[in-house]
Amino acid sequence: MLICDGFVKDRKLLQDLRDVEMWKGIPAYNWWSGWWRSPPSNPLEETIQSIWQGQIPEDEIAGFEYWFNALTENRTLDWHRDCDEALRRREGRYVCPVLGNVYYVIVKDVVGGFLELSDQTDIDGVEESELERIKPVENRLVIFNPSLFHRVSRLVRGKRLALQVSIWSEKPCTFDLGDRVDQDFQPIA
Repeated sequence: MLICDGFVKDRKLLQDLRDVEMWKGIPAYNWWSGWWRSPPSNPLEETIQSIWQGQIPEDEIAGFEYWFNALTENRTLDWHRDCDEALRRREGRYVCPVLGNVYYVIVKDVVGGFLELSDQTDIDGVEESELERIKPVENRLVIFNPSLFHRVSRLVRGKRLALQVSIWSEKPCTFDLGDRVDQDFQPIA
C-alpha cells in the first residue's frame, strides 16, 4: 500500500475536480483504455493519468475502470473486494483488477469514514484480521490491492467524495455493452 498526501499539484486540475457540477455529468461506472490509446476526456481521466503514467506496464494493461463514491453522515460501504461484477453475478467467479486506488477529492468535516483494509482474501477471516485504517484527507491518494477485502467505516459526520480506480489486464464484462454504466447516484453537494 502507498499513501501520498497533497497528490495533485496542478491548481487548475484541483479546481476542476472540486467542481461538483462536473461530477454530476459523470456516469456511475466508466471505462477508459488509457492515455496511450486515447487522450483523457475529463478531469478524472487526467487524474488517472497523473497517478499511473510511468508506473504501470502499458502493454500489459487493458485499461481503467473508474467511479466515484460519495458518502454522507451515517453511511458505510460494507466489506467487499473489487471484481468484475457482471462476471461474478453471471458465473459466480471473482476476477479482480491488478491494482487500485482511492483519491479523496472532497472531504468536509469528516468524523469516521475510514478506508479499512484487511489482509484476508476470504470473508470468513476478515473480522478477526488486523486492519489498516486510512483516514480520508482531501487530496490524499491511496494505492492498494483491491482483491483484498476492504470497506469504508461508518461516516459519523461530514461528507466525502472519492475517485476509485481499478487497473485491469482484461476489460471486465461489466462494460460489454459500452464504456459507461449509469445508475441513479449523485455526488455530494
